[in-house]
Amino acid sequence: MERPKEVWIVKETEKEPWITIEKSKPGSCDSCSSLSFCNVKNVVETLAKNASGKTLRPGQHVLVEVPIVSLTKTAFFLYGIPTVALVASLLLFIEGFGMSQTQGLLYALLVLAGVFLALRFYDKAYAKNETHIARILAVLPERKNSEEGRASG
Repeated sequence: MERPKEVWIVKETEKEPWITIEKSKPGSCDSCSSLSFCNVKNVVETLAKNASGKTLRPGQHVLVEVPIVSLTKTAFFLYGIPTVALVASLLLFIEGFGMSQTQGLLYALLVLAGVFLALRFYDKAYAKNETHIARILAVLPERKNSEEGRASG
């Protein structure tokens, strides 16, 4: 499956070959029913690897190949694994080891913290995988003001 390509703007180039790029929030966010609970800012920022072979400057428009992310897999890692770990460890400590509910809950919360820590390390290793990072493919030509004026007028 081919990865989608999007136009982003270069924000920062100090950590070459890792470039900070940004893109405006999609227009569909305005009509979203979850807007009040959403953490998406007006501008989405991410790191991308410069595969274009060109020196980039802040403000340039670039063509970026973005990774395909499975929302089901992400939701399972964020919610499914911690929930199963909490319930299983709670049952194990209370029913299996005969601990009081308070002790079982405290130990289950420690297990939950360990699961979140393990997921954090997994996420850091997963993010470094070449197939899961954005890549800058090309620098788009800059449009001159006279061309923009003709296009809008």
